[in-house]
Amino acid sequence: MKVYSSPNHRRDDCEGILLRVIEYTLDDPAFVGCGEKHRLITNLMDDAKYPGKELIVLYHQRWEIEIDNDEITTHQLDRAVELRSKTPGGAVQELYGVFVAHNAVRLLMYESAQNVGIDPRTLSFINAVRIVRETVQTMRDASTEQLPLLYRGMLAQIAAARLPARDHRINPRVIKVVRPSNFPVKKPEHRNWPQPKKTFTDSIVMLN
Repeated sequence: MKVYSSPNHRRDDCEGILLRVIEYTLDDPAFVGCGEKHRLITNLMDDAKYPGKELIVLYHQRWEIEIDNDEITTHQLDRAVELRSKTPGGAVQELYGVFVAHNAVRLLMYESAQNVGIDPRTLSFINAVRIVRETVQTMRDASTEQLPLLYRGMLAQIAAARLPARDHRINPRVIKVVRPSNFPVKKPEHRNWPQPKKTFTDSIVMLN
């Protein structure tokens, strides 16, 4: 398919952007949208290099950004983000500092995982933050010659803390408190919600 910046461009077929449409459905009733047709639109056109099923799984994982939000506010800062700066420029600078620190820890986790050949997502962010804080304190008092050894030790300790396997649960999209919302209120029938018999990946049925 093609998308255009205006109706006139579409009429004249001018400056259109060619996109790839991937159609699929899900065959496990526990997943929302089971049996419905879903479309994923991307500019990654090469099916051999970017298989459709792989892109679908990656798109599904986009919600893991919520995990990053929790890591920053709950574990990295140990508090809600309260900016001390009284100017817009100062607030932006503080936020940059918070995000740079988070990405620095995540980069160390990635390097740690690469050293032992595992998925970085299986490592504990909380443990990584603790190890980095402790190691930085030690590095301040260490000689230059000791720094490489301390760095390798830090990576090894980060890699040693593995998260338990996810329990692959599905919860109904309901809310506990009655308030204006697009989601229904939680009721007794929402307890013991049916759980998927397949992984999300295995439940994907390609339609094109």
